[in-house]
Amino acid sequence: MEAATQLAGQVALITGAASGQGRAAAQLFAAHRASVVVADINDEGADETVALIDKEGGVATAVDADVARDPDCDEMVAAAITAYGRIDVLYNVATRRTF
Repeated sequence: MEAATQLAGQVALITGAASGQGRAAAQLFAAHRASVVVADINDEGADETVALIDKEGGVATAVDADVARDPDCDEMVAAAITAYGRIDVLYNVATRRTF
């Protein structure tokens, strides 16, 4: 299987994808032809990640979500299912801080 198509047809929900490791993961998943849901509390950064993926020919959508809030988690899952019909991969970079 060609490396650039390993994830073709898969849907990846990536939390903390507005910058750093999460952004890099989102771009990598998209480069491997996954559809990516970019979830982050930083909506501007999430939109930037989607724009980078779009520029590279990938498919992505952004959702504003704080993983410390259960309703936001429900909303990001619902957004993924609405946009792509399912979730195949969860990549959790954002953490839920309880301290």
